[in-house]
Amino acid sequence: TCSVFMIHYDDWNILITGDLDEIGELKMVEYYGEKGLKKRLQAHILKVGHHGSASSTSDVFLDAVNPQYAVFQVGEHNNYGHPSDIIIEKIQKRGIIIRRNDYNGAIGFSFQKDRIDTCSVIES
Repeated sequence: TCSVFMIHYDDWNILITGDLDEIGELKMVEYYGEKGLKKRLQAHILKVGHHGSASSTSDVFLDAVNPQYAVFQVGEHNNYGHPSDIIIEKIQKRGIIIRRNDYNGAIGFSFQKDRIDTCSVIES
């Protein structure tokens, strides 16, 4: 189990998925789909589940969330090989902008009326 949070700020949505894996993602999509609330999963920013491991970030979930940004919280040179190249490729194919702690350091978002600006501690 893990905590999942949807943050609403003005008209912007941020989905923070903790260590959510593909099984949990599919249960969320099914739950909201059955209730006719699938649009509630849509978010402008997705904190990618389980550090971008291959056991998370399913196609079905990405399609439901449809983010503009994907954030990987991952340590540089970690022993687990996170994030997975498969997940990175899947996100890039959808044209989603990627931000990673190992490349960008701390990642910040500034919400304007019609756009999201990002800032990082480490310039990429």
